Amino acid sequence: MFAISIALSFYVRAMGRPGHVLGKPRLLDAGAALSFLQGLGGVGALLFLFHTHKLAKLNVDWPANHVFLAGGIAISVVSFLASATYLFVRARG
Repeated sequence: MFAISIALSFYVRAMGRPGHVLGKPRLLDAGAALSFLQGLGGVGALLFLFHTHKLAKLNVDWPANHVFLAGGIAISVVSFLASATYLFVRARG
């Protein structure tokens, strides 16, 4: 997670530099689409977690399942918010 956060920091800094290739509208659109897909993936994983009734069982891995639940919710919400914010900002010009 630390490595991913460092990579994302460099990505965001590069996007903000004038004339940088990562700041081009086509790549920003692609980033927003990937963020939305990541949110869908998180929702899919959460649906799988509920469908298998892993949260209702008191197995040895119940703490991991609850951490997975919280992380899945957080990642999905942040991903959808990032996509929606980008679309909102883009629509306003």
